[in-house]
Amino acid sequence: MPLIKGETRTHRDRAYFLFNNRVKEGKPDTHFSIRAVTDGKYKFIWNLTPYNLYSVNVTTCDLTGEARKTDFGLIYPSMIDRMETDPHAQAMVDRIRSRPQHQLYDLTVDPYELHNLAGKPEHSQRVKQFKGDIRKWMKDQGDDGHLNPQGMQVIKYQGYVFPYPEKGKAKDRSIPQKRKI
Repeated sequence: MPLIKGETRTHRDRAYFLFNNRVKEGKPDTHFSIRAVTDGKYKFIWNLTPYNLYSVNVTTCDLTGEARKTDFGLIYPSMIDRMETDPHAQAMVDRIRSRPQHQLYDLTVDPYELHNLAGKPEHSQRVKQFKGDIRKWMKDQGDDGHLNPQGMQVIKYQGYVFPYPEKGKAKDRSIPQKRKI
């Protein structure tokens, strides 16, 4: 009640997030699971499926070979066309297609989350703490990370195979290469 009455501006020291992209037969999206936490200053993102290609509506041309006939559906394929000669386009495609396992951002100086601090030694303790926070939160929520769910099978789409990863085992999956659009 103190928050509702305006007696305080805070009521917790962490906020947790989750994102699951669930595959299904005939839908060109790969399985993708992310958990994240913020303390208001830092945001830590943990990609539980770092070897899976990230695909959403805009990027389905990676899997189907066809661009959507919308403005946003044509921008991404245009970057793919330019990426062999344009390092910026290559960097943007890579940023969209593959997400690192760990991301850490200082939201006060990097609100657009462009500079990943997770691999910097001076932030290793913070990453470790946030990973522990997420593990505890997942356990408290009964969240298995949507890895290796019961009854799900390997998904096949247009010749690509996207199995659910086995819990605790990351498998090296090469990202599909450029396809003609």
